[in-house]
Amino acid sequence: MENHSSKQTFIAGEVLVVQRLVKLNAGTVVYADATDKAIGVTTATVASGSTIGVRLLNDTGSFAFEANEAIAANAVIYAADNGKISGTDAGSAIVIGVNKDASAADGDTIECLLT
Repeated sequence: MENHSSKQTFIAGEVLVVQRLVKLNAGTVVYADATDKAIGVTTATVASGSTIGVRLLNDTGSFAFEANEAIAANAVIYAADNGKISGTDAGSAIVIGVNKDASAADGDTIECLLT
């Protein structure tokens, strides 16, 4: 069955925090790490086993992500561990896009455009 919505509902396979990348894992979603193929970004903070909305990465427009470090504006953004993004390529990290805003530290939320 096809679903053409840019936001879908899943079951959280672990505690999940808003604005982090997730991947499918045994019928649930869990944080995507640097080399994982993410499907989307969390839209809420939920406990393991709870229902969570995920904005799929094939959606249009900009996305907000949680950074894992200070990142300059207009940098290439890579997937990082625990669903965060980074301005540093960990060697085989997946490119996510380009950020519009700078982040000052781990935990900051920045706006990005996907590539």
